[in-house]
Amino acid sequence: DLVRDLNLPLVIVVSNRLGVINHAVLTVECARQRGLEILGIVINHTQSAEITPALQDNPQIVAQVAKVPILAILPYMAEGDLVQRAADLLERIDL
Repeated sequence: DLVRDLNLPLVIVVSNRLGVINHAVLTVECARQRGLEILGIVINHTQSAEITPALQDNPQIVAQVAKVPILAILPYMAEGDLVQRAADLLERIDL
């Protein structure tokens, strides 16, 4: 509702795991039914698991089935790494 009310495009973030194709496609379909503009999908690795062939293929399949571009594939980062990366990014932003 907020995205629609503010007339903003949508970026969908999904976790790269079993079920991501179904999750992403259903989310895209729901957004389209509500008339939202979808910029694309970000694939997020939320676990430090080995990248299996299935996980490697998920982004391409999601893009093909959902007909939405993949904007980024984010690697897994441990909590401390994530906090440091966020702090580094915030330092670069001119507020």
